Amino acid sequence: MRLRGAGAALLLAAALLPAAGRTAEVGAPVSFKADTLAHDRENGLVTARGNVEIRRGGRVLRADEVVYDRPADRLRAQGGVSLRDASGDVIFADRADITGDLKDGVAERIRVRLADESRFSAESARHSDGVRTELRRAVYTPCRPCPEDPERTPSWRVRADKVVRDRTTGEVVYRDATLELWGIPVFHTPYLEQSDPGVGRKTGLLTPTFGHKDDFGLMARLPVFFDIAPDRDATVTPVLTSGEGIFGLFEYRHRFAVGMFSGQGSLARGEAQIGGADARGHFDGRLRLDVDDFWRAGVDASLVSDDTYLGRYDLSSTKTLTSNLFVERFGERGYFAANAYRFQGLRREDRQKTIPLVLPEIEYAYLGAPDRLGGRADIDANFRMLVRETGGNSALLSLDSGWTRPHTAADGQILTAFARLRTDLYWAEGGGRTESGTAVPSRLDGRVFPQLGLDWRYPFVRFGGGFEATITPVAGAVAGPRLGDVVSIADEDGPLPELTDMNVFDRSRASGHDLLEDGQRLYYGAEARLLTAAGAGGTAFFGQSYRIGGNGEPWPEGSGLKDDLSDLVGRLAFDLGARGGISYRVRLDKDDLSVERSELGFDFGLGRLRLAGDYLRRAGRQAVERLDDREELTLRLTAGLGGGVRLVGSMRRDLYAGRAVGQEIGLDYRDDCMTARLSFSRDFTRDRDIRPTDSIFLRIGLDTLGSAFGRAALGRDRTGR
Repeated sequence: MRLRGAGAALLLAAALLPAAGRTAEVGAPVSFKADTLAHDRENGLVTARGNVEIRRGGRVLRADEVVYDRPADRLRAQGGVSLRDASGDVIFADRADITGDLKDGVAERIRVRLADESRFSAESARHSDGVRTELRRAVYTPCRPCPEDPERTPSWRVRADKVVRDRTTGEVVYRDATLELWGIPVFHTPYLEQSDPGVGRKTGLLTPTFGHKDDFGLMARLPVFFDIAPDRDATVTPVLTSGEGIFGLFEYRHRFAVGMFSGQGSLARGEAQIGGADARGHFDGRLRLDVDDFWRAGVDASLVSDDTYLGRYDLSSTKTLTSNLFVERFGERGYFAANAYRFQGLRREDRQKTIPLVLPEIEYAYLGAPDRLGGRADIDANFRMLVRETGGNSALLSLDSGWTRPHTAADGQILTAFARLRTDLYWAEGGGRTESGTAVPSRLDGRVFPQLGLDWRYPFVRFGGGFEATITPVAGAVAGPRLGDVVSIADEDGPLPELTDMNVFDRSRASGHDLLEDGQRLYYGAEARLLTAAGAGGTAFFGQSYRIGGNGEPWPEGSGLKDDLSDLVGRLAFDLGARGGISYRVRLDKDDLSVERSELGFDFGLGRLRLAGDYLRRAGRQAVERLDDREELTLRLTAGLGGGVRLVGSMRRDLYAGRAVGQEIGLDYRDDCMTARLSFSRDFTRDRDIRPTDSIFLRIGLDTLGSAFGRAALGRDRTGR
């Protein structure tokens, strides 16, 4: 029988009327349930037995028996005791002695299940003020019990003589602590501190990494996180090496009302490729300011002390660093941006004095609303000035305006017509002398280039049998005048264009603003798509173009565009859903259909095995350095070995040079509370002071202990103990 009447009211009144001199939670609601109830008026004891449940102030006490001592204002509970607080933490115990407000108490043989499912167990515990818990001879683990064997030893746990958990400071402090992996003691410390599992972040030591690298010797990365404020934090990582001493990494993040800033970098003292002991380092910074709903400004800064620093210290493989200062405005139909760029070249052949600064680049783009004819006008304006320490300055003002009209016929044919007008004004600073000794003057050139075009597509669609198939033939024409060699604008846009399946139908295959594809051209091709009801599918594409009466300018040999009839480009792709897929892109020589360029990518999974790779080959007919010969293969393998263990391997090989670029093999382990990675890698890169190296590293990540949301601090406490 559940008692809710007079007997329940008696215990309820006893709980609400604390002993003299004790402060109570005035007005805190109380509810009570029990099977039987007895009241000893002489001793002031109320005893509840059988499925006892008491709720007060967001706390819930359950037990087989609860005795309330009214003079002492204490509850003595035994048999299946559990106390749940407002945060969701639950304390289980054999016996407990608790105050009437359920805030303070002592317990024996307790187990604590926190809101994030991590657990404590201890021989005894004392809970004070509802926020501080002291545990004796305690064990902590975030690992969840195995459903088949709840008594199985967790992946990791911490044993300690004493644990103090303070919800006010958000700290958990261990005294005389031992870390165990799979039940084996691996590390002992007199003091260990971590943030409370309910706290998002806290200053402390993050997961370290240990290893060996040929040119550095033994290495240890010891990242320390600093929780400066809710909107700011920093991470400092000393890297200890036996061969080169100490170098450091740092990161700072700050988010504020109108934007954010993040910066990371490093500092080392070692021998740069120029020789001698020099300070070396790098910095990458990013600032964003959201001025209002339309305007935004920002800075991206990338700097390094010397060419080989990033590669030698395994920080980046990039060969060009870009710094950018910008302001931009997003309008309903227009976009405005002003940029300044600085580039830092890291290749052996790069000469920084000849690399230009872009000061400034200003661009504006506008897309009009549909007009009465169903077309849209658009404008793309650009101004760019290049400033060099050596090699001369230049400026280009470009205005590209046009009108586009799409039309879909009743039978499904799609026609798109366009008309465009491109106007450019180019200035180049004079300087130096010709072979005859004549001074080179500054020059001013211009060009006006109108262009018309028509694109036709006719999709054929078929449904049935659990699939949908579409075949779309494509044809088009682009017409403009021949400019010839009347205008000489230096190509500063970067890599020279190359024919691909992505640009064969473009109105101009030249990217940027310097090069311009003039004359008349036809293009044609087709695309097919197949989609099954199971989600698998595939695509196929081919295309080609023909230039009428061209002279091969401005395309280089090996680009696929040098002759009037271009090379043939194609693409095949198959998507097998969760089992992976494959894609192949190819460019075939127009005369003999030999492969000029091919790219293969695949990703297949079967059970615990997954294999992915990329293959690139570019034929050896290029006369321009930026389109050099290349043949490269990359493979990646993942094999599940069971028990949360995976074998991971990768390799990259330069087939053209006949040498390996890099290799790596490793073992990964992951369960619900721990990650571990043991990796061995070889890097065959040679570049000045960068030499081929072998590396081996071990990293163990323990959830809540030194992870992104549980920062741990190891060492002495503030009192030096």
